[in-house]
Amino acid sequence: MNSKAKHTALRTSGKLSLAILVFLLCQSTNVFAADLAQYKKIAEHTIEQAKSGHINDIDALIAQQEIMIGIGIKACNEYATKNPGAKQALSLVTSNAEGMKKLSLHDIEEKWHEGGIFKKNGITIDDHFGELGSLIDAVIHPATSYIALNHFKSNNDKSHLQQVVAELTEVLAHIAQVK
Repeated sequence: MNSKAKHTALRTSGKLSLAILVFLLCQSTNVFAADLAQYKKIAEHTIEQAKSGHINDIDALIAQQEIMIGIGIKACNEYATKNPGAKQALSLVTSNAEGMKKLSLHDIEEKWHEGGIFKKNGITIDDHFGELGSLIDAVIHPATSYIALNHFKSNNDKSHLQQVVAELTEVLAHIAQVK
């Protein structure tokens, strides 16, 4: 193959690689957008159920909070990959997400909502409604709803449903900040 043919082949190969990369990035963004749409849909459905005071299937609603937590974890991991300065805070959240569900409502409030865990680890979250704070809350709020729904399941105390509405209404405002 002469040098002109090699150059043309390399240029074509480079364009093809770039096209594949752009396609894959677009696919990733579309999947992420679909995940956020699912997150929002679950949150809205949960709010609707909680406001009604009549939960059709409490176990299914609790399981949906776990789906939201998973989507939040995925979003945190993706953001941390692109924003290394956020990795420490987001890794703290994602590595503790499962444990959050086992906390009392008091403890999750103190440790996560009020930032006790972050302070203990020397991490400051400056903008609660910025993208980083919103991603953190995309895990913390459904974990709190998970706990509150489990309490409602065991004691039928409707104040837990009010907390679910408050948690998920706030997280919907946070999710609007995620790009």
